[in-house]
Amino acid sequence: MNKKQVVSRKKEGKFNFPNKKNSSGKKILIVDDEKEIRDLIKETLTIDEFNVFEAESGDSALKVVREQTPDLILMDVVMPGSLNGFDVCRIIKADEKTKKIPVLFLTAFPVKETKKCEVCEEQFFYKPFSPIQLVNKIYDVLNSKN
Repeated sequence: MNKKQVVSRKKEGKFNFPNKKNSSGKKILIVDDEKEIRDLIKETLTIDEFNVFEAESGDSALKVVREQTPDLILMDVVMPGSLNGFDVCRIIKADEKTKKIPVLFLTAFPVKETKKCEVCEEQFFYKPFSPIQLVNKIYDVLNSKN
């Protein structure tokens, strides 16, 4: 599903999230260097009342995490700059104020590669993905946090 399809289905009210609970006001940070992916996810998340923040690199993600304290982080693994997604996760988990924020990695890495990382207690969602399946996964993670 592309951004145009998401917008169309959103206008028609054709989204059904069986595991949805109250998400009003929940803060979600999208961290991906690809603007098109951030835009698609953001458009999908505006179906509900999520507060969405964006970052295009690991460094900018840390800044947003410290300023906004999101309820969930959707993070790409491979990004330009000095910090990849795993590095950012290690920093977040080492900080007492942010260590309980769940991170959902968005990645095209094969499972065997992701299992080599010591931060693998975090969850993975593999690209390419359906935006609707991603939203359902987000609800699962947020519901399990509460």
